[in-house]
Amino acid sequence: DITIFLQEFIMRNYGAIIKRKFTNDLRLIKNIKKSVKELEQDMIMYPEARYTLEGRLSTLPESLGKMIKLFGIPVETCTMHGNYIKTPQWHKRNVKDKITLVANVKETLTKDEIASMSVEEINNALKEALYFNEYDFVKENNILIKDKRRAEGLHRILYQCPCCKKEFSMKSDGINLWCEHCHKEWTYNEDATLDGDVFTSVAEWFDWERANVIKQI
Repeated sequence: DITIFLQEFIMRNYGAIIKRKFTNDLRLIKNIKKSVKELEQDMIMYPEARYTLEGRLSTLPESLGKMIKLFGIPVETCTMHGNYIKTPQWHKRNVKDKITLVANVKETLTKDEIASMSVEEINNALKEALYFNEYDFVKENNILIKDKRRAEGLHRILYQCPCCKKEFSMKSDGINLWCEHCHKEWTYNEDATLDGDVFTSVAEWFDWERANVIKQI
């Protein structure tokens, strides 16, 4: 496909190392090793490999610690806050409110620390350093989302009603979320909490849905 070819051509010429999801690629490790060891270049990686749907850190691959242990180079981490609240994946439209974006960058692991740590310890340190919860960020910074369309699209991730348990019966519009089957309704408040039955947090509702899917599997 010419489009994929052009994308890879541009990415490679800008210094990106191509990684295809859900595939094991030894060439990837070799290319990274050459970049950081032989060429002594800095490397930027997005270890979650996806956008957050519910505003929290997702699962980090266990292989991340193995790779860092293999290369033995210092690690700095960066966590972003505010971008999820401004443009959540289920909304895809900037809210009208002015929300400050914050980036926290810090040295997480030194070369000596990596040498003395196990892979499990490295992974635990990375999880702690990269952890974020956008709902906590809103609360701690007294942020208010006053956009009158702030709940639009929320049913895309909160698709199962916690009251009647019906799937794909949820709808959203304006600042409200409701079930078309049992007619229960929730309001997505300015502080990113929910008014209504069962759940007051988007994250808790999302975790409940995920647990149900695991049971089904």
